[in-house]
Amino acid sequence: MELDTRLIKRYQQLVHNHTHPNSKVQAGMKASINTQSSLAQTQALWRFVHNDNISYQELSKPLLKNSLQGCREECKRYGLVMHDWSRIALTHSNKTDTYAMSHKTDVGYELQSSILVSDINGSPIATPAQNLITANSVHSSYQKTPTKQTHLNELTDRIEYLDQQGFDKPLVHIIDREADSAFHMRQWEEGNHHFIIRSKAGSYLSYKGKSQRSSQIAEQLDFKYERQVSYKGRLAHQYIASANVVLTRPAKPKAVDPNTGKRVTPIKGEPTSLVLVVSRIYDNKDKLLATWYLLTNLQGDEVPAGEVR
Repeated sequence: MELDTRLIKRYQQLVHNHTHPNSKVQAGMKASINTQSSLAQTQALWRFVHNDNISYQELSKPLLKNSLQGCREECKRYGLVMHDWSRIALTHSNKTDTYAMSHKTDVGYELQSSILVSDINGSPIATPAQNLITANSVHSSYQKTPTKQTHLNELTDRIEYLDQQGFDKPLVHIIDREADSAFHMRQWEEGNHHFIIRSKAGSYLSYKGKSQRSSQIAEQLDFKYERQVSYKGRLAHQYIASANVVLTRPAKPKAVDPNTGKRVTPIKGEPTSLVLVVSRIYDNKDKLLATWYLLTNLQGDEVPAGEVR
């Protein structure tokens, strides 16, 4: 859509205000050096994003364009998209659309973000999709009529949207332990979406024909030294092992059956082939400092376990 000159100039000024030598992941807007007060510039930003003539989706098009360009120029084989949820705590009395997120004193908004990073060095490129959840609504950069959903159901919609945007390289979606969901992993595999998730040590997988916890499978693997790493500011050493596993356990959705008011019964699904990658971190005295369990549908001949890590 065509924008009036005033909106275009305001957008250019907002971009200029973000162009400064701070960190690439610096949060928030920086006021430019001029005669306007920071309050005046904040009000100008508010008026810009609340203009009824332009939607959040239109405002976000430059971010998507930068994501597509960044993937072409700064990624080698894959575009890595890191998904996460964060809470924005706000207790201002003039905020009437905040809500209690995890408990009654945890009040504010929830931000759902997807950040594209380089598969070469992990540098952030752009944020192609975001949602902000308030007490009354969902503000989305990619959905015109978003509705409140569970984290992983909404994430499935976001993954499908991103994979349809014409990136010149396959996207790999990286998600923390909340995504250790049999139902959603099967759904993403069926949709041909690449993923790497952090698995729980107690999650059951089939290995050598036997259902076992991830931690039990790890004890049967041969670990090889991978690299030197920094762990909480200390020099440490990483060892990696991997195994082909099959997801056979039934899904246990948190959804409630509207007819009975009870949690829905477990859902059986097709066996899904995955790769379990186990990372162990040791200090210089061979003391185990940390263990991570990762699950991916990228097979070993596509991406070595040391790269998944």
